[in-house]
Amino acid sequence: MKRRFLRPPLVPALALLVLLLAALLARWVAPHDPQQQSLLARLTPPVWLGGGTWRYPLGTDSLGRDVLSNVIYGLRTSFLAGFLSVAISVAVGATTGLFAGYRSGSWFETIALRAADVQLSLPAVLIALAVLAVFGRGLEKVIVVIGLVGWA
Repeated sequence: MKRRFLRPPLVPALALLVLLLAALLARWVAPHDPQQQSLLARLTPPVWLGGGTWRYPLGTDSLGRDVLSNVIYGLRTSFLAGFLSVAISVAVGATTGLFAGYRSGSWFETIALRAADVQLSLPAVLIALAVLAVFGRGLEKVIVVIGLVGWA
């Protein structure tokens, strides 16, 4: 029983690798162009429901675009946002923490700890919505906001 928890998580790692490869090779893996519209194929159900076809395994949307192709191309944005926001959080948090630890007992440590306390006491979604309401929307702004909300 104890050895079961020591094994590496092979299945999640393989699933993540498959999704990452699909995102990187989206041009060749996606069965259709994600922007191509076909009004004759609009609202096609998924293959496991009645009326679904293997031509569109996850069905189509209201404009006839293939859902599977949109999901595969959407993986690119998801991975980009995830990796960059974590990188920003790690960079800001590690730099602040290392400098505060190096200057233990100084004014910088006190300010850094109080800033972390304030950051952790506020709801992250509320901060993100407030910042995006002030500065406008956009993927780059969302990535920066998520990165800065998680630094503590």
